[in-house]
Amino acid sequence: MIKHLPIFAFILLLSLISCKNEIIETKAINYPDISLKNAKYLLGREDGDNVMFNAEEMNIFLKEKNAKLSHVSFEQKKDSNGELFVSGKADNADINTETLLSALSGNVMIILHEGNNSITAENINWNKDTQNVESSGRVELRYDDISIDGVNLTGNLQSGVFTFSKIKKGLIKDNAKSEEQKDDK
Repeated sequence: MIKHLPIFAFILLLSLISCKNEIIETKAINYPDISLKNAKYLLGREDGDNVMFNAEEMNIFLKEKNAKLSHVSFEQKKDSNGELFVSGKADNADINTETLLSALSGNVMIILHEGNNSITAENINWNKDTQNVESSGRVELRYDDISIDGVNLTGNLQSGVFTFSKIKKGLIKDNAKSEEQKDDK
């Protein structure tokens, strides 16, 4: 057995030398500081109108000032009487807890309750303080009697003014004409 000891030592030395040249790659995993299921998240400031987010899962990263929510619904009241201004849903919301900017993604729908208007897109960035929204990609806007499919929406939920970089399809309905056509039948 002692006879084979120098051979084992030599093999061990070779393996250590070959391991020394290997580069081991690791990635840091960023775990949330707070993780909640079926959570409510109030987004706002003391002096402003707040948005209530309901999420199946919420992860808060305190150092990064970020909250990640999944399977989200939300609503913002118009006034203290409880009348809704905006509500909606999204698969995910990535919220900057300092600036209150929300990046909504996956089957996003925002409903403006005055006139029951809506915006549907795959992603929408929303600034709660200014009520500005923007979306890259395909967007559908339903506004009163107007239905527009377009690309790259920017607008303001409060003023109801929206622009597209390109309109793919639009339809303006004439209610008076529609009523007349019903009467003729």
